[in-house]
Amino acid sequence: MSYLSNNLSKRERRHNRMFLVLSFIILLNSQLLFIEPVFHIFSPINTYHNKLLISSLVIILFLIYAIRSLLSRRNEISMFDFTVLLFPVLSLLILFFQLIISEESKMDLIGNAYYNFIVLLYFPLKDYLTSIRKFKNVVRMIIFIGFAYILSTIVLFFVIKNNIITNLPDVTLIQYVNGKLRLPQTADLIGLTSILSLCYLFYLKHIHQKTYYKYLFVFFIGFITLIFISIVRMMALTVFVSFIIIIYFEISKKIRKTLLISILCFTSLIGIIISQKFNFLTNFLGEGQQLASAMYRFQVIEHFSKHMFDNGFFGFGYSQEVISKYSITDIGLLGFLFKYGVIGAIWLIFLAKTIKWKIDNSFEKTFSLGLVVFMSLSFISLSMFDAQRITFLPLLFAILDFLTRSVKNEILLCDSSLPDIKRNQ
Repeated sequence: MSYLSNNLSKRERRHNRMFLVLSFIILLNSQLLFIEPVFHIFSPINTYHNKLLISSLVIILFLIYAIRSLLSRRNEISMFDFTVLLFPVLSLLILFFQLIISEESKMDLIGNAYYNFIVLLYFPLKDYLTSIRKFKNVVRMIIFIGFAYILSTIVLFFVIKNNIITNLPDVTLIQYVNGKLRLPQTADLIGLTSILSLCYLFYLKHIHQKTYYKYLFVFFIGFITLIFISIVRMMALTVFVSFIIIIYFEISKKIRKTLLISILCFTSLIGIIISQKFNFLTNFLGEGQQLASAMYRFQVIEHFSKHMFDNGFFGFGYSQEVISKYSITDIGLLGFLFKYGVIGAIWLIFLAKTIKWKIDNSFEKTFSLGLVVFMSLSFISLSMFDAQRITFLPLLFAILDFLTRSVKNEILLCDSSLPDIKRNQ
């Protein structure tokens, strides 16, 4: 009994350390909330585009996880695990191939590839998520840091707008589009926080916890910040459409399909009338610099499409010469396909199939669907595999995996004080 107690105690301490490191990674990804001088102390190894510190921490965590798994002979791997692992493996193969045959700088090639290994965070995080209590802790921690980031963004916006600090440190991209101030780099984490809050809200509602209302507040504050401060049209539209889909999915559980179809038709008609009345398409595309930004994407697509087969079936890979002219992050899914070629497309198909299985077998379908809709819509124009957003992927993957654990739903949905659960992989 004492031996078992000691083992449980060791595992809890290990999991507590994992939670602290994970919290630090999320804090790093939130640009340390723009707090000076902490932000600039870490800036050589951690910025919006530079993920060197996060990548290093993830690789260490993954190696510890892999060694522990081998020593304890826990070698089972699910199809979803295999699919997730396949991405960094393929990335490594493409990098080695280019390091051998390319005449470009080796450091440039590595610099364009290293952050892909952040996806490996999925495995130690999956190992950590062994109880509903830990699942709640992780989700709440991400939302808490995300909300702190939203508040920091609001404060930063008003400091800049009102010239409260004249020599403001360079903590994020500051743009004036058609004379209007915006902070576009803040949109990614704010969008994720908003959708995660909405999904968690419905999860708490389903298990009859009355504290879910505060997450509705986080969602709306985040959405308003996206519209008026970040001013990134596609992210705001992604969050809005995700919100509509989640609401309709919830409604569909409680009313007949014919009534749901009627509501869909009616709201679609109202949406068309409103969009025509207020000239939504023109306003969405914008004018001046905003319209130029929309048209710019066609030039980006044309440029990268010419290089899709530079390395045969492996796309143009990590070539600095190809990506130096335009930003590939602006074309989302197409950018991913041009970069990783036919092999990347095949991997995406496998990923889509395994994710569909995850949704179908989730004990909390609203949560799973909300995350997948957000990822998919974001991917249309903002690649989730770029350095700016790739840290989100292992978090979302691990949550999806947890929501399909092969244990009885009634065990998972009861009191969060339950001990850790074991499950089949």
